[in-house]
Amino acid sequence: MIRVALLAAPIVLLCASAPAAAQSAATLYEQGTQARLEQRFDTAISLLERAVAQQPDNTDALVQLGFAYLGAGQPALAEPVFERVLVLAEGYEDARFGLAQARFRQGDRAGARTLAQRVVERQPDYRDAADLLVIIDQAVADDRPWRVDVSTEYSELSAGRGNWIDALVGLSYRASEQTSLALQLRNASRNGVSDQQATLRIATQVQPGIGLYGGLALAANASFLPHLSVDAGGDWRVLTGEAVGVTIGADIRHAIYDANRSTTLAVRAAISLFDGRLTLTPQWVHTLEDSGVQSDGFVLRADMAVTDAGTLFLGYANAPEISGNTLLDVQSVFGGVTVALSDAVTLRANAANEFRAAYQRTSIGLGASVRF
Repeated sequence: MIRVALLAAPIVLLCASAPAAAQSAATLYEQGTQARLEQRFDTAISLLERAVAQQPDNTDALVQLGFAYLGAGQPALAEPVFERVLVLAEGYEDARFGLAQARFRQGDRAGARTLAQRVVERQPDYRDAADLLVIIDQAVADDRPWRVDVSTEYSELSAGRGNWIDALVGLSYRASEQTSLALQLRNASRNGVSDQQATLRIATQVQPGIGLYGGLALAANASFLPHLSVDAGGDWRVLTGEAVGVTIGADIRHAIYDANRSTTLAVRAAISLFDGRLTLTPQWVHTLEDSGVQSDGFVLRADMAVTDAGTLFLGYANAPEISGNTLLDVQSVFGGVTVALSDAVTLRANAANEFRAAYQRTSIGLGASVRF
């Protein structure tokens, strides 16, 4: 009898140990999560690392471990943990938010912003992600409130009409989280005749999702540019969602030329798809001259984020334009690319082909923005 009992004892112990081992990862996870919530991060890391060692694909445990690393001030360790979770479960938005935090704390503001924006687009009520977006934007604004924009465009006209050259330099300043001011100087040349124009603009965000702007442009002794133009407009984000986001906007501009005056109204809707990777913008344009002549047209544009730093755009327009004090209907095909080299430097390139009643215009342009 004693010998049978001794033989049976290892079997009983083995059977008892199986459920204990199965419960061990769950217990470690619960204790580690509680320690993290109590801000005992070193203890939380130790417990959660043991839980993950037993269950390497436990996404909940991995997320808690990532946040414990963040709490302990170790974003470099947190980053690969959150990345692994997104490989296992691409839709785990807590992991995407944690990855945004990890990258932001390591100085990758552009990458962090892209991730946080995606979380907000998928879960509009994710308050922590929305707050992180504000913090990132404020950090960029605080570090680099100034921005310089330079661009130039060269146009070749058919029918022996020569060429056009435009050059612009702009300086903007973000005065606060909501308000920015901008000054732009333009030199426009039409077959050897040049006009200079100065534009002052102010933009403000009156509340989240609603922005307004106003501007004033002067061109003394202008030959083809308006002597004075005043414009205003705004945008309203009416829908934010994972599948579709919609922002509507309108602009109005009144311009005074040598021989006439004109008022142009434009109304648009920007429709973002695929987590904001693609934006389609249809726009209606109406121009009215003081003589009573008027014209309507439209612009269609698509912007596609091909990488986190690069965006392509393509478009077609059949819209009115004032040229040489005359209202013309112009058809154009245009496109371009924008590449963010860093948080501070952005490069741009564009090209267009326009068709007018008397001639065709082909243009190419280059530009850059530097924040400091």
